[in-house]
Amino acid sequence: MYRPDILGTHVPVRYDPFNVGIAYAYLDKLWVRCTSEHYTTFHNRTEQELQIAREELVASYRERGREIRTLNARLLADFLERTTTSERLLRQRQCDDTMQELRSSLAGQLQTPFLNTTSHETDVNQDNLPAIHDTAPTPSYTHLTLPDDF
Repeated sequence: MYRPDILGTHVPVRYDPFNVGIAYAYLDKLWVRCTSEHYTTFHNRTEQELQIAREELVASYRERGREIRTLNARLLADFLERTTTSERLLRQRQCDDTMQELRSSLAGQLQTPFLNTTSHETDVNQDNLPAIHDTAPTPSYTHLTLPDDF
């Protein structure tokens, strides 16, 4: 893009509304892929996400009695990084709270600790090591799936 024959000219530009980290410029009868300097933040973010983030950023400045004169990619990328980190922490806290509730409800239902040998039959093998035979079939959890971001 720093070629002297292109510098300062207007060229057609297109971007994918579902991945704003990449744009394409029409140069010398070819579409050239251009990546944002903040590609790691903008990669796979939608145009709608960016618009919402922009509105939130402007509103947060307005709440503090400030005004954004120029909204640039760096401000938007920094804002998205901060909110993404906050979202990750909130999501983890949500998972932790859910697990704690599950443990509490299971602890109330179970009358024996998790590692209890009374629910197993114990035999002694030739090496004098106890062999544990489970009396109940092992449950299958193959039908359960985890979210993509877990």
